[in-house]
Amino acid sequence: MKKLSYISIIIIFCLVTIAFARIIAKDSTPGGIYIIGPDVSPDSTDLTLLYYSPDAGTTLIIRDTLDWIEPMGIAADCSLGIVYMSNVYYFYGVYFSSDSGRTWEHRGDYGSAELYNCDTTGALIVGYPFFSFDYGFTVRYGERIGIPTMADREPYSLGGGLLAGEVYYVSVTGKLFYSWCYADTFEQIDSTGRITITAGNLPGELWAINGSTLMFSEDHGTTFTDICTIPIPFGAFIRGKEPGELFMCHIEYNEIPMEGIFGGTIRICHTDNYGENFNCLTHSAESTKIFEGVSKSPAIEIKAFPNPFNSVVTIKANEPTRIQIISTTGRCIFDSDKISSSFKWKPEDISSSIYLIKDVESNITKKIIYIR
Repeated sequence: MKKLSYISIIIIFCLVTIAFARIIAKDSTPGGIYIIGPDVSPDSTDLTLLYYSPDAGTTLIIRDTLDWIEPMGIAADCSLGIVYMSNVYYFYGVYFSSDSGRTWEHRGDYGSAELYNCDTTGALIVGYPFFSFDYGFTVRYGERIGIPTMADREPYSLGGGLLAGEVYYVSVTGKLFYSWCYADTFEQIDSTGRITITAGNLPGELWAINGSTLMFSEDHGTTFTDICTIPIPFGAFIRGKEPGELFMCHIEYNEIPMEGIFGGTIRICHTDNYGENFNCLTHSAESTKIFEGVSKSPAIEIKAFPNPFNSVVTIKANEPTRIQIISTTGRCIFDSDKISSSFKWKPEDISSSIYLIKDVESNITKKIIYIR
């Protein structure tokens, strides 16, 4: 794979139009999903919001007001609380959040209308396909050997597979390609037409939507079986956490002439049995569904085990964060530097004592005991 220069990105991206933007993302919890959609609160004063639902769409919680960005894609990492978002209209950029979408960092001037995370922490497919293995700090691109013509290189739909390095790719010419090595080499599977795809939860599984038909493959897209007519107008879809699980989302904005766009409707459908039946919910200002309003940032909870310990201690947080180990005299013994929800600390050349694990942002502490 080759590292992508800024000029190369701009030239390549200007030649590419991605027809499908992913407005729904799945996190690592059973029912957790992120949605980019209209303001469905009763006052409907905002243009576009980022929502989080902890319960498969029953409850929508506002994470951020997105009027500062034209969001074109969203993805959630397998580490809890890590979210990515892309913008392509006014300037190129991928944004990163380590706190479930409450605050954002601009990762770089490379853009995509398609974000799709892998099942490896920090690994992200940014577009064409471009790949990042460090939470979007840097990107590389594959050789794309096996995609025969320039027309075939224009993506219509793109999806990261279940395994690291696995990519599915539908071109605007209607050809389905499959790669198992980070897009260095592709194999053409079939001429499927312009289908939209997302990988399943078992090796070789692939979901596709063709018009209003939901299809499913167990052999990397070599053959598809028609499952059903989709229960809502198509907007976007994403695999769940378990085999046979799929989420669909359709959004509509209310247009108010001369006043911009405010309000709208969010429809979410979920199946956990390979499409045999769907549970569908609708959220709007007139909806009977409960709208929870702006969420409060939950308190950080820190756990350590074993405690006491004499070699290595494992530290877990309920949200990605940065920690420090502080001595009883106030000296910083260890700084994680990086944000994560899981850490290991192996003391060196320090005495048996009580130490404090401190969450850097909230200053919440947890006592641990080290015995040499």
